[in-house]
Amino acid sequence: MIDTHAHLEGCDDPRAALARAWDAGVEAVAAVSMDEATGRLALRLAAEDRRVWPCLGLHPWQVREGTWQDQVDFVERNLHQAAALGEVGLDYKKKIKKQIQQAALAAQLDLAARHGLTALVHCRFSERRVLHMLREAGVRAVFHWFAAPDLLPQVLEQGHFISATPSVATSPPHRDAVKACPLERLVLETDTPVTHGGKPTEPARVVETCRLVAWLKGLTPAEVAATTSANANALFKQFEAGARGRKPSCNDPN
Repeated sequence: MIDTHAHLEGCDDPRAALARAWDAGVEAVAAVSMDEATGRLALRLAAEDRRVWPCLGLHPWQVREGTWQDQVDFVERNLHQAAALGEVGLDYKKKIKKQIQQAALAAQLDLAARHGLTALVHCRFSERRVLHMLREAGVRAVFHWFAAPDLLPQVLEQGHFISATPSVATSPPHRDAVKACPLERLVLETDTPVTHGGKPTEPARVVETCRLVAWLKGLTPAEVAATTSANANALFKQFEAGARGRKPSCNDPN
């Protein structure tokens, strides 16, 4: 199993949380970023363990007029070390100007297109705009914690994927989207450290996500794990041993 979306900075001890994930049988964890500081942590953890897949991006909640360009510059300088672009997107529920969010997303999608990377997208009350921008940029995406089942046909038609979280158990729209999505277009995640079912999540709980998806689709957990892991390996850039560098002095982000 692979956790394709975890904010490891939200764990009290990210390395201990990762150790518990490996003990639970998790193969890899995608460490997503919100900004430069979290991106630097993702790169450090990836330099220590190849099973951590660093993802760099500026989250829409962190977009600020006058500073977002500097944040995106960090992404641009270091994206060659990333397995994917993320977490990026649009959130129209937040009181952040839509035009600024769109500018930041457009700049980052251009980078993803240049690097041939998948984008891990957050979209709230903005799904159609995100779909349009992805199509214009020519970028493939994973729609993180997707909960808009009515738009699933458009997402799939454009070649994108969606992710399932432990909230399959508690969120009817998310559950409906995951149930309707072909397994070949689905990946698993936890969105660590978000609370699911009344308790904070960590990467080891992707095992729970897998079991819930298996129950929902009438499959075995082994079938779900095999297909979703194959999907994740195809979506995220893979690095050969040592390709990102193992020593911090060789891998310091710029």
